[in-house]
Order: sequence, then C-alpha cells, then structure tokens
Amino acid sequence: MSEWKKVFETMDAQTSQKAVYILNEKGILTDEDIGFVSKVAYKEGKEEFVEHMKKNGANSEYAFTCIFIPTNGEVCAIFDINKFDLMCAINYLEQNYKG
Repeated sequence: MSEWKKVFETMDAQTSQKAVYILNEKGILTDEDIGFVSKVAYKEGKEEFVEHMKKNGANSEYAFTCIFIPTNGEVCAIFDINKFDLMCAINYLEQNYKG
C-alpha cells in the first residue's frame, strides 16, 4: 500500500465529503478552500487523491494544477476536466485567489 493511500484512508469522512461537495458543485477545489490536504498531496498523491475523492462521491474525471500567485504564494487545485480545461482552471485561480 502506498504512503498516499494510507494518508487518504485515515482522513475524516465528514471533511472528505465536504471537499467532494465543493468539487462537484464548483468543478474545482483548491488547497485554500478548506484545510483538507496539503499542497504536496495535490502534487504527489494525485492518483490516490482522485481515488479518495471518488470513493467519497466525486463523479467525474480530474486533473491538477498549481500556480504561484504573488499575494498568496502557491495555490494548487484539482479540477473537473468536463468543466475546466487547464487554462480555465489557471484563470479561475488567478481571479479568485489574490490575497
């Protein structure tokens, strides 16, 4: 079992379901929306992250991106590829996460 799988298996179900709700509703979830997982999980635990989200009710296909915003630092997101392409996700982050 991978380390990331272990990390996601020990997560609080209520917090996970809140994260899935945001992802399903908005089509995008960032590391700044709720204290769900660290930026490292967005970068390194991608497969396990998606598996965990789907296990908790996420219902699409997903991709990830991280960008640096001068006022906030790095912001990472998982996004629904049926609602956002990479450029739209980046634009969303730039517009909504400016300090």
